[in-house]
Amino acid sequence: MSLKDVLYEQIERNERNIKAYKRRIFKMSKGTLHKKQRGNKVYYYLKYRDGKGKRIDEYVNLKKID
Repeated sequence: MSLKDVLYEQIERNERNIKAYKRRIFKMSKGTLHKKQRGNKVYYYLKYRDGKGKRIDEYVNLKKID
């Protein structure tokens, strides 16, 4: 097996890994879930950053939380 063959195998392996990582990243949540309590009520917010770096606090309905 020549060096060229080994390099082509590595390139193919890396391309497969990149595809697998992209699939896994796509399935992940885009932020973290935080609980805030105001009085007797509990509210949940999804905190994440948008493309410009601005922090977003998005309210999440209790029925949507796993």
